[in-house]
Amino acid sequence: MGLSDFIGKWRARYHEDGAGALPGAVADLTTGALARVPGVTRLGTTVYDRDWDVLLILDACRWDMYDEVVGRGERIWSVGASSPEWMTNTFRERYADAVAATAYVTGNPFSETHVDRARLGAVDEVWRYGWDDALGTIPPDPITDRVIATARSGEYDHVIGHYMQPHYPFVGDDSGTDAGIDLDRFGDEAADGTGGDRTYWQRVADGEIDLETLWTGYHDNLRLALEAVETVTDNVDGRVAITADHGNAVGEWGYWGHEPNLLHPKMRWVPWEVREATDTETYVPTLEPGDEGTIDRESRLDLLGYR
Repeated sequence: MGLSDFIGKWRARYHEDGAGALPGAVADLTTGALARVPGVTRLGTTVYDRDWDVLLILDACRWDMYDEVVGRGERIWSVGASSPEWMTNTFRERYADAVAATAYVTGNPFSETHVDRARLGAVDEVWRYGWDDALGTIPPDPITDRVIATARSGEYDHVIGHYMQPHYPFVGDDSGTDAGIDLDRFGDEAADGTGGDRTYWQRVADGEIDLETLWTGYHDNLRLALEAVETVTDNVDGRVAITADHGNAVGEWGYWGHEPNLLHPKMRWVPWEVREATDTETYVPTLEPGDEGTIDRESRLDLLGYR
């Protein structure tokens, strides 16, 4: 955001909220200035500095929402405010040995351009063969299936399962306000809706979708992901950690959704919970990696609200 955009944004907020807009403006200006300092935006807790065997990523899960629903764990400052930023700052050369011993099972299509397959022990892009066109996203079950199968194989020291929930679209609710994302149009535009079409977040910001509907869908999507977490923790051995790649702003400081290179606390504070797991063998994986073919990730990204 340039200076003229910043001034225009907060002038409008000042006219609406008066002096009440000033704290947000100061915070926005401060974090924006800090983000311009080289290296600052990738500061945070890297997952490889923590102890875990299986790591479950709940995409776009805010710390406060997780705390409200689950009531356990702590918060950490993520190394990214977006999925591509998190991937880039997580699978770094600094952690080369640990990364090489990791299987990354992902439903996030940004893996195609922001994950170096050569660095990891394995990259299972489940979004290529487990996408649900009717939902406009990849539901939790295919990720759960592949995480359990990979963990049981014993081939890797670390297994990461990257779920797309609670990220939009909110498939855990029946509000009818979101139509999902076309995988062939999944692009790199900012999730706050800076692309060519009006996104879900823009519609909320414009008042077309009320906040109660948003929060209901967001929470229901988290609960959907937590059901998958329970299945995994009942069917793997070892230490299971639950976290998120980033969060979302819901109007705080005038931001909606998430954008890379921002130090916005609602985008950066994410949950961190650790559970000791024992495989009860109550789940039998059946999904085999499909033909990845030449699927265009752009449509998937678009369905997730990036264009």
